[in-house]
Amino acid sequence: NFEMDDDDGYLELDEFGNPIGADIVESDDDPTRNDADLDAPSDDDIEADQHDDDPMADPNYVDDSIHTFGGHTDPVYAVAFNPRATDVVATGGGDDRGFVWRVGEDAFMENQGEVFELAGHRDTVTSIQFSSSSTGSGLLATGAMDGTVRVWDGKDRFKQLHVLDGPSESIEWIAWHPRGDIILAGSSDYTAWMWNGQTGEFMATFTGHAGPVSCGGFTPDGRTVVTCGGEGDATLKVWDPRTGGCLTTVEGAHFHETGITCMAIHPNGQTALSGSEAGRIKLASLENGKVLGSLDKHMDGSSVERIVYLPENQGGASQQVASAGMDGNLVVWDLAVFRPRVDCQHPEGITCLLAHPSNHMLVTGALDGVVRCWDSRSGELAVAFRGHVDAVQAMDMSPDGNQILTGGEDCCARVFDLRQPPL
Repeated sequence: NFEMDDDDGYLELDEFGNPIGADIVESDDDPTRNDADLDAPSDDDIEADQHDDDPMADPNYVDDSIHTFGGHTDPVYAVAFNPRATDVVATGGGDDRGFVWRVGEDAFMENQGEVFELAGHRDTVTSIQFSSSSTGSGLLATGAMDGTVRVWDGKDRFKQLHVLDGPSESIEWIAWHPRGDIILAGSSDYTAWMWNGQTGEFMATFTGHAGPVSCGGFTPDGRTVVTCGGEGDATLKVWDPRTGGCLTTVEGAHFHETGITCMAIHPNGQTALSGSEAGRIKLASLENGKVLGSLDKHMDGSSVERIVYLPENQGGASQQVASAGMDGNLVVWDLAVFRPRVDCQHPEGITCLLAHPSNHMLVTGALDGVVRCWDSRSGELAVAFRGHVDAVQAMDMSPDGNQILTGGEDCCARVFDLRQPPL
């Protein structure tokens, strides 16, 4: 029931982040009706029903966000900050759509809440990411369960530039090359694909996994591609992006026995950590495929969801990492001795994890809808942000480290400002 502008392709929102133009249905009062004959619910029943239908109507509801976007009609599964315009963000969800919008009152006053809709996908948008190319191309990519990756032109009101076909099943993730407009994507059809984001030209296919390509990316220097296999595969592969050939495969008795769920490549590009469905974390060499060690702390059979290397100013990227799992445990590890330094327990499973770029802060999103900030040195909870009324499913941090963008099962995207902690 939202009015769309076919020429410009955007929605207009009010100051609260809600689309303008929703139809309002007036009640039809019947003067002949005898209300006394009706078994009318009490005021308490009405209030309880309203709280069940809309948890945000509960008088105890707390919202610590500075901006809420309500344009999605289904859960939000992908979010991203623009690395070159920090008040510009993008979101994608189960309603098969993406949106690009701006954060803050200044942006609202400047463009009256203008929102660009990314329409065209035929299934859930699972991934969304801006290019970080030094050319400042302004490109944005979205990946969806319809098996396509779409490229949008940020310099032309985010009009669709290319539809990148190839995979026969859902897109699991997308990643841009660290220095150019090259897009990499992993699919549940056991393959990974690479295209030129500027021209839409197909560049390479990476085949060899025996299960969904659950995670992957470029090494920091952009010279190699690393992918991991999910259920039915449990291998890590290193590829030559110029030829599509496999350089190294990590597998075997000392590696994972169940599907890999997440991966983090060391900043020097020589090693990678991977987490599995069984709660195991393995460190492997990307040069020779040798398994270098294991990190064992997460609960058996409970998947590791995220792994991040801590920036050098947090103790050295080569020595400290953090992992988060569905067991509700956030663990900071010392790779020099393969032992945990601190662990931070959550009441429910953790879905998202970020490391602050310039201080000792780790940020988590969880199934309970709470965004928490932790001191990576002591493991103490620094602050908790509330607002989501269902699980947090996606999270990104602004390049300056000041804001957190989240997407949730409650069909909302929210922005929390780390400089404005809750009272």
